[in-house]
Amino acid sequence: MEGNILSQLNRYDDAVAAYRKANEVDENYEMGFYGEGSMYYNQALAIQEEAEALPYSEYKKYDELQEKLAATLKSAIPPFEKAFNVSKNNDVKQVCADYLKRLYFIFRSESPENQAKHEFYDAFLKGE
Repeated sequence: MEGNILSQLNRYDDAVAAYRKANEVDENYEMGFYGEGSMYYNQALAIQEEAEALPYSEYKKYDELQEKLAATLKSAIPPFEKAFNVSKNNDVKQVCADYLKRLYFIFRSESPENQAKHEFYDAFLKGE
């Protein structure tokens, strides 16, 4: 998929455009949504690694990276939810639910809705 290649080349805006174009062609193509969500999630992991590598003296940069990390993680939620909702493939739904469970866990204290979503995806993964 073009979006995956562009993402690997760190051309993130182009990758998002490619993922979204795939979903314009077929609004039920879960892999376009999944690809976008995965790209944001992987970006967040890189931001986290960068923040953890900073010396203590760079606490201001650390705080900036933490804000960027949260925003990037939140960007992953809508595409993963779209992939979960349109997919007819249980394996894809399981993977998306796993990501969403983790993401909503991180943001669960921000709202009752986030806590409820965390519980929903947790229950889904448990087969409840």
